[in-house]
Amino acid sequence: SYNPILAQNYIYTMTANGAVISLNIKNGDVLWHENYFVFQPMWLSGELLFAINHQNTILAIDKNNGAMIWNYQLPCHKDKNKWSSPIIAANMLITARNDGLIMFFDGESGKLQQSFKCNYSGINSLTVSNGSLYAMTNNGKILRISVAIFK
Repeated sequence: SYNPILAQNYIYTMTANGAVISLNIKNGDVLWHENYFVFQPMWLSGELLFAINHQNTILAIDKNNGAMIWNYQLPCHKDKNKWSSPIIAANMLITARNDGLIMFFDGESGKLQQSFKCNYSGINSLTVSNGSLYAMTNNGKILRISVAIFK
């Protein structure tokens, strides 16, 4: 799903071929268009749009002009290469690989802050609520994961 993001007078979304675009909602004009090959939901925080592309690279994109501010190549492991869409919490970008590896990055610099492997595989999405990290697995389990970074 494309899950467009609406912020102020702009929509940020992706096309079927993975291009990321910004559209003016008042007149439909394209503000910018970049071929980043993104095929999963993105996250907007402040001036940055965060996405993971087809090569498992996190992209931090300037929402105003589409320029890449930083990127980070996520580690791949055999067939365990499916990463959750990124989320932002406590000024951290968080994503999880389907084998349970969870990684935390400084959202502004892209510097890896923490990573760990939880005991569950099949993580496909993350959310944060009331200082706790929650993960949804492929078989429908919801996991509450205690993370020191939120304490």
